[in-house]
Amino acid sequence: MALSINLTWNITDITRDNSDGFVTEIKYSITGVSLDSETGVTYTHVATGGYQVPDHTRKGDEILFGNLTESKVVEWVKAGMGTDEVTFWETSIPKYLRLMHDGQIGTPEHPLILDKNSSTGVPW
Repeated sequence: MALSINLTWNITDITRDNSDGFVTEIKYSITGVSLDSETGVTYTHVATGGYQVPDHTRKGDEILFGNLTESKVVEWVKAGMGTDEVTFWETSIPKYLRLMHDGQIGTPEHPLILDKNSSTGVPW
C-alpha cells in the first residue's frame, strides 16, 4: 500500500479586542487526509475544538488584524502549544489514519472504542 498523508493546520475563528484588533483567542483544527494511491481510498480525520489564548501583553509592534495571515496565526498556535504537543498531534493523526486504512478502527467491523465500558454514536 502506497499511503500518502497530508496534515493541514486550520484557523477556524479568532476573537479580538474591538478597540484595537488585538487577538485574544485563536480556535484551530488539524485536518489529516490519507490517500492510498493503489486503491484510491481516502480517509480524513479532523482534530477539532483546539484553542490558544495568546499572551495579552501589548508590545506596540503587533500586526494589524486585517494584515494577519493564516500561516502567521498557525505559527502563534504552534508556539503556544510547544514542540511536544505539536509533535504529538503531527504523529498521532497519521498513525490514526494508517489504522483506518488498515481497517483496524473506524469501520463497522472495528469501530473506535474508547474502552470496554464506553461506546460512541447517536440513537437515531
